[in-house]
Amino acid sequence: MTMNIIVVHGMRKGTLNQELQHFINSMLEDATYQYEVAFLESETRNPYRVVEQVIQSGERDFRIIPFMIFSGAHFLDDMPAIVQHFKQQYDDVSFTICEPLGHHPLMVDIVKDKAMDALAQTDYDAVILYVHGSTKYRKPEEELRAFREQLTLPVPIHVLTLYGSISYKDYLEEVVEGQKRVLFLPIFFYDGYLVNMTKKRIKQMNLDCQIDFTTSINFDQRLREIINDRIDD
Repeated sequence: MTMNIIVVHGMRKGTLNQELQHFINSMLEDATYQYEVAFLESETRNPYRVVEQVIQSGERDFRIIPFMIFSGAHFLDDMPAIVQHFKQQYDDVSFTICEPLGHHPLMVDIVKDKAMDALAQTDYDAVILYVHGSTKYRKPEEELRAFREQLTLPVPIHVLTLYGSISYKDYLEEVVEGQKRVLFLPIFFYDGYLVNMTKKRIKQMNLDCQIDFTTSINFDQRLREIINDRIDD
C-alpha cells in the first residue's frame, strides 16, 4: 500500500506545526488511506525523518503531497531533493510527487467564493490576488496568471506576489492608482506571519486607495477533497 506524505512548510518555533497537524488530522479523520504529515521547518518531523521512519517500518511506495499553493522553490527544489536522497540510499523505493493544491479546480471555487462574499457586502473597484511567489523561479507567477484566467468576477482582477517580479512592494501603488477601494485577497493557507507582515507594510505605504483584506483560505474544508483527488490520481 502506498504511504502518503503530506509535506507542509510549518515553522521551527511556536505551536504552528502542532496546530497544522491537528487541522490535517481532523480534516482527514475518515480517510481510508495511510498518511503521515511532515514539516519542512522541523527538527523532529521533517520529510527526511518521517520517510526514513516509514521505510524502516517496511513501506517502499510513497506519494508526496505538497501542501502548497503553487510551484515555488519548495516544490521545485525541495521535493525532488527528498526523492533523490532516498533513491540514492534504497534501490527498491518509489516516489510520486503530486501537483501543488492550487492547480486543482476547487481552489478556484474557494477563492471565488471568498471574493464574491466580500463583493456582496462592499463595492470594490478591483480585486488583487496575492501569493507567496519566488525570487528564484517565475513559475509561481505563471501559475497565478493562469489561475486568474479561470476566475470570473464582476470587477477587474490583478495579481501580485510577496516575492518575485510582480512584488506588491514594487507594483501595488501602480495597480491601485485611480482606484477608491480595492479588495486584497491573500491566497495563503492561513493568516500567519507573512500575511500579517504584508498588511502592516501596506498600511505604512499610505496609499490614496483604501485597501481591505479578506482572510486567507484558512483551511477551507474543500481542501480535503483536493487532497483526496491528489491521492486518487
